[in-house]
Amino acid sequence: MKQRWWRAGILVLVLFAVNAVARLIVWQVAPHDTKKQTAIGLIAAGAVGAVMIAGGYLWARRVHMARVVGELAVAILVGCAFSIVLGPYAGGSAPFKEGGDFLYSEVWHYLALAAAGAAFGVLVAITLGQDQKGRAWRRFEEQQRVRHMGRRATERRSSGGRRPAAKS
Repeated sequence: MKQRWWRAGILVLVLFAVNAVARLIVWQVAPHDTKKQTAIGLIAAGAVGAVMIAGGYLWARRVHMARVVGELAVAILVGCAFSIVLGPYAGGSAPFKEGGDFLYSEVWHYLALAAAGAAFGVLVAITLGQDQKGRAWRRFEEQQRVRHMGRRATERRSSGGRRPAAKS
């Protein structure tokens, strides 16, 4: 059980680190410049999305889809909670200082962006046939080809699908 959640814990820490570093940069570089704060926030949001795209792709390659959805959902929720409760301390503020409206919008934006990134990563893995089911279908296809055509089928496939040149 410990091994199962180890990767999710690392993903939570990476998500929190992205948020904390962005808040620290805002605090140190642009404490009163709203344009720079917005730019840094958008870069951090893009980084969260990119992390979740990679996470969704890697999870879809390793485990079955039910576990992918469950483990990524837990990682997103815990990463969001850490970023909302502990993240403001990295920026020299307090968790609920900005008010309820800001907190509510921050939570929903974070969850939507992280979930969309994870879904995109999973869809990329499915599209490329790298998920568990895609690889199982590929093995099944190979077994059926061998059964019906003999060993020649695997030899032809390993040559990249090219036919030998015709002799004149």
